[in-house]
Amino acid sequence: MSAAQDNARSDAGTTEGRRGGRRRGRWLRRLWLPGALAALLVGIDSQWIGGGSGAPDDGDGEPARQAREARTPAAQAPSNQVPPSQAPSADVRPAEAAGLAESTPRDPAVGRSDGRAPARRALAGSGGGSGAKAPGAPAIASSGRPSPSDESVAPANGDPPPIRAPEPGPESAPNLTTFEPDRFESLLSLVRSRAAQGEFAAARRHLAVLQREPLVAPQAAAVNAAAKELLGAVHERVSAILRSAAEGAVVRAGRRATAGLEDGSKEFTHELSAAFALADLGRDPSAAPKVPAASWPTPSPIAVERRLRAYRGAEELVGTVVECDDRRVTLRVAAGGRVRFPTVERTASEAVDSTRVEAVEFALAALHAGQPLLARLWLHRARGAGAGAAGTGAASAREQRLAALLR
Repeated sequence: MSAAQDNARSDAGTTEGRRGGRRRGRWLRRLWLPGALAALLVGIDSQWIGGGSGAPDDGDGEPARQAREARTPAAQAPSNQVPPSQAPSADVRPAEAAGLAESTPRDPAVGRSDGRAPARRALAGSGGGSGAKAPGAPAIASSGRPSPSDESVAPANGDPPPIRAPEPGPESAPNLTTFEPDRFESLLSLVRSRAAQGEFAAARRHLAVLQREPLVAPQAAAVNAAAKELLGAVHERVSAILRSAAEGAVVRAGRRATAGLEDGSKEFTHELSAAFALADLGRDPSAAPKVPAASWPTPSPIAVERRLRAYRGAEELVGTVVECDDRRVTLRVAAGGRVRFPTVERTASEAVDSTRVEAVEFALAALHAGQPLLARLWLHRARGAGAGAAGTGAASAREQRLAALLR
């Protein structure tokens, strides 16, 4: 019995052991796969798996990183490449590139650059490994900073580089001693032509342009000669006016004098005033008498059939007097087989070969018509006519009164 019982217990223990083994096997099969996956992840994260050379990690993960870079395809950008947005462009100056590299943040946990160190080393050593340097590029020291001796590189603080003035050369020196010959000759010709035409103000303006320009010695001498010619032309014009009036062409002389004053030439005004003062005709050619007009002598009418020369616009008329009053005169003009009777202003007419007495009457008529300049020219004609025309060498009372009014 005891042997049978022992066998029964042994069989029961064996059966129970088998049941326990099967239960443990089922639990082991449930746990080994998750455990293996966890170990694999821990190994990859700790860089125990895929280290390449199998060398122990020195703390900064450098062997694992080199292995990953070796396995990275050439077409795929490495993980430590500088992002395109942070990579220096082609038009960035070396100083700016060096500043970008220096400002790259560093990872304090691992004690190295966060993937931008290669870019900084590439910028700092561009052209330094082989000694090559782009044409025109500034010198870069081994530290990646521009050389302080290169003044064309912007300072590190961002200020613009200093601008150096180019050294003056013979070709950049201004030419202050020449004036374009063609323009010079043109202006000089204008000065002379305007002076010859009596347009003295225009001649003076052209001369002033020449005098402001840089001239060589021959040109300056020509300008000085032109200035003297201008003054000579003014003096000649004033002399011709007084000479023409003294000879009896008073109306034409008065027109030239008026045109010269209206031109605005200071030279002409000064010369005419000086000539009138010298001839005892008053210092201001256009000044009216200061006494009231009611006290002036009244002009006598021109005798009928007196031969006159008159001007109507640009037309010159020669005829005899038909009718005359204080302001107008009617002439009988026979020309071309026909007879006309034009009426003109008395101040636009003059007696042919006027006498001294007639000149005084024409002067009084001009004074009452508001033309003191013409009146002074008629007074000059009266004095120039002299005793031969008037029959006496003494001035009449009316002439003396006229002279007193015009002084």
